[in-house]
Amino acid sequence: MYPVEYINPDTGVVEIVNNDGEARSAAERGFILKTGTEYAEPTGWTYSDRMVADYVYNKNGKVYFLYDISSVTGQPNSYIEYEATNLSVGDYNTRWDNDSLGNARTGPAMQAFVPENYEVISSQNVIGPKLTMSNFTITRTAQGIKLGDWIGQTMEGLEELYPFIFEKVEGRLPALGLIFNALVTGKEITREQMTSAGVGKGFTKLKLDYLNATIAATSGDPSSYNRIDADTGKLITAVNQDYLAHEATVETAIDTALGRLGISVDVFKQDNPELYKSLLTALSMGDIEYDKATGNTIHFEKYLGYRLGLEGYSVDTESAMYNLYGTVDTIVNAPGQFNAFVDFDSFKLSEDAKTELISYIGIGEYNSLDEDEKTKLIGMYSTNRNQALQEYQRLFDNTVRFDKFKDKGLKYSLIAGQYRQNYQNIFGEAADETSDIFLDNVGNSYTDATKNFMKHAYKTGNDKFMRTIAGNISNSFGGVVIRWAYQMNF
Repeated sequence: MYPVEYINPDTGVVEIVNNDGEARSAAERGFILKTGTEYAEPTGWTYSDRMVADYVYNKNGKVYFLYDISSVTGQPNSYIEYEATNLSVGDYNTRWDNDSLGNARTGPAMQAFVPENYEVISSQNVIGPKLTMSNFTITRTAQGIKLGDWIGQTMEGLEELYPFIFEKVEGRLPALGLIFNALVTGKEITREQMTSAGVGKGFTKLKLDYLNATIAATSGDPSSYNRIDADTGKLITAVNQDYLAHEATVETAIDTALGRLGISVDVFKQDNPELYKSLLTALSMGDIEYDKATGNTIHFEKYLGYRLGLEGYSVDTESAMYNLYGTVDTIVNAPGQFNAFVDFDSFKLSEDAKTELISYIGIGEYNSLDEDEKTKLIGMYSTNRNQALQEYQRLFDNTVRFDKFKDKGLKYSLIAGQYRQNYQNIFGEAADETSDIFLDNVGNSYTDATKNFMKHAYKTGNDKFMRTIAGNISNSFGGVVIRWAYQMNF
């Protein structure tokens, strides 16, 4: 029998009832069944499938839908207005299409005015793109879902990150309109739109890319965002591929810049994981420009050279560049305070767990674990540190390479030191602790490990080892050896 209409005989207010529970609730509030109202399917007037408006009015023959965004602005009676283009005044009906689950929906009756106490964001008198229902892509949502509540979940922190959004221009909030337009259409905000709106002066292209990539992100994690599920009509969290792509692009640019500064990226990441994460977080926000189109990293190089104290990259303390770098430094030093999307405490805890795990089993064994196993072991540390350390010890004790040290309360970091030093003495360079030649000898006697390292150095023609041998031969003959050939037997 559902859906049907119930009416309050005293006020004339009509509600749509979709089930027995709603019928009981309506009856308790003085509503009665409105006879002869069993619904046929709606006629499908233009935009009747969209999210139900909170207020509808007409002006000069045009229809406008208003959506309550008070939860975003923090001010009561705040609305954003979308023109229902191509919808005739006479075609509007309070009966909207069913939601995605088949429940009937009802909207407000059309009015001929906007109450004086309403604060309305409108594009009626704005030059440039208009806020229209033709671009409003949120459809068939359940009755009661408010646009402001939905978008409000995605906008935590935006006022701090982008204060221009809430700047008034001639009494309007044009940038907030751009935000809403981007959220409901899925289209990016452009530099031209901001210029037309009179906001966002001095914005870098990278910062605009960051805004577009995070505009729909949920608070706490920019790699996810809120959207309406097409099947259920409910709010769900989905992967924000735009942000992941943006961050990956910035990471590549940072790596390129470090390389051009003569810094080994792999070593830098390994030795400075927290600093690298902080740099990625800060530079992704776009205060320093990076040209994605050309791949020119010169601005990143200058900042990183300055940040890392490299010769030739100092900046005049009286310059605008010094002030800009100071702003970025502040973010790098405390990224979680300035980026609403970064839980840096959790990142630091996970880095502590990773460091502890590697100290037990070594970087080589750590790299051999699959990603799910790494995630499980690192996550265990955050919930129960003692249990995690016991598990790390068990992994070490059960690793075949370390069988000699099993059940002695030892770990990789306690046994690897002598092998590192021996390796460096022979090869003239730090040990590659992911290599088989190193790992296969951890656990051997000092003499056997030395013999195996020397064999490998000879076999691979290691420069330092060959020079040492040449020097020994030269000394034994009392002079410089010009031509020499030998066979070593170990």
